[in-house]
Amino acid sequence: MRTASRLARVTYSTQAVPSTGHSNLRRSTTIAFNGLNADFDKDEVRGFFSQFGRILGVNLKETSYKGLSIAGHVRFASLESANKALALNGTEVLKRRMLVQPLFELQDTIMVGCLPFGVERERVKAVFSACGEVSDIMLLSSLPGEEKNWAYGFIRFTSSASVPKALKFHGKKLFDEKYLHVDRATQREDALSIWDEHAVKSEKAARRIRVYNIPPQIDEDRLHAEFADYGEIIFARIWRVLSTGRPVGYGYVEFKSSESVERALGAEKTLAGHHLHISRAPALRPLALDYAPRPIETVPESTRTVFVGRLAHEISDDRLAHEFGRFGEVASARVARGGGSRPLGYGYVNFASLEGAEKAVENDQILKINGFSVRICRSHAVPKHRRADARPSTSALDSVGGASRSDSWEQDY
Repeated sequence: MRTASRLARVTYSTQAVPSTGHSNLRRSTTIAFNGLNADFDKDEVRGFFSQFGRILGVNLKETSYKGLSIAGHVRFASLESANKALALNGTEVLKRRMLVQPLFELQDTIMVGCLPFGVERERVKAVFSACGEVSDIMLLSSLPGEEKNWAYGFIRFTSSASVPKALKFHGKKLFDEKYLHVDRATQREDALSIWDEHAVKSEKAARRIRVYNIPPQIDEDRLHAEFADYGEIIFARIWRVLSTGRPVGYGYVEFKSSESVERALGAEKTLAGHHLHISRAPALRPLALDYAPRPIETVPESTRTVFVGRLAHEISDDRLAHEFGRFGEVASARVARGGGSRPLGYGYVNFASLEGAEKAVENDQILKINGFSVRICRSHAVPKHRRADARPSTSALDSVGGASRSDSWEQDY
C-alpha cells in the first residue's frame, strides 16, 4: 500500500471564511476536491488532508474521462479544519492543479439513499413524517442506482429540528429490507438551494417522457418519428455509454408542451418486437448538488484533436473522417479498438487547423452519425477503468446519486 509520502504538505495562509447568501444554508465541515491522480487510494487522500485537522470520513469519486483524476469529499471534525483545507484551492499537487471548494448544508433537508426504485412519494412521506412535518420531497435516480434497483431523494421538513430525528433512520430497514443511507443534504451552490433550482427544472421535466426497452438497433431519428404525432418535439435522445457507445436501453423525448406528454403516455408502441414502456420523466438532478468540482481541463485549447464519444460500433476510421470533414480538413481519424479489433465506441479526429477543431466542438451533441447524436470535446485520453466493457461503479455512494461521476449522470450518457 502506498503512503501519503508522495503528496507534499502545504503551507496554508489564512483563508476568508466562505459565507452563504441563502438563509437556509450553512457551512458544512465537508469540503469537495478534485485534481489528484486517478490511482490515489482513500488512505493516501486521508493522510494528505489530515494535516489540516481530524478527519471523520473520506469518499472518492471518479470524474468523467476529461479530468484523468479523482474527486470526492473529506469530512472534518471541525469547521476550522475545513477552512484551512480550502488553502489548497488553486495549488499544484504532483503537477496537477487542485480544486477545493466548501460545501453548504440545507438546515431543513436530509438526503436519503438506497430507496427502492420507483417508490411512491406518499410512502416516503409517511415514513419520515414520524420525525416531523414534511413540506417537500424530491425523488431522483441514477444509472448505477437503477442497475441495483435503488433510488435516492431529498426530504424537506417544515422545521430544522426534525432533521436530527431523521438522521437516526440511517442504517435502518424501512423499505423492502434495504438499509437506508440518511445524511444531511449538502450542495456546492451557496446562493441557490436545490429546492429553488428544482422548481425551475420541474417545468422542463413536465415536458419529457422516458421510454424504456428500446431495441439497440433503434436510432434517435426513429424514436423522434414514433412520437411526432403527439406534438412538436424539442429533441429525442437515446442514452448510450459515453466511453463505449453501448446503448443502455432507454431514452427521453422532450416535447414543446406538457399536453403532448399526456397524449404520449397513453400510447401502446412496439419497436422491432420490443414493447416500449413509456412513463413521465423523473426530476432532473439539480446541478447545485454536485459534490465535487467539475473536471479540470488539462488539454490546452489550442489542440487540433477532438474526442468523439457515443459512436455506433459500425463506424470506421474512414467514415469518421468523412463525417468530420464538414468542419475542416481532417489530418487523421481513428476509432479506438480493443482486443480483436473490437470498436470501443469512441475515437479521435485530428484536424489540419485549429479552426476545424473549434467548429467540431461547437457541434457537440448536435452532429448525428448513423442516427445518433455524438459527444464532441477537446481530446483527452480515456482512463483505463472506463475503457472497453467497463461498467459504472457499484460503490455504496452510487445509491445516492451516482458516485462514479462528478457531474450529473445525465451528462455522461
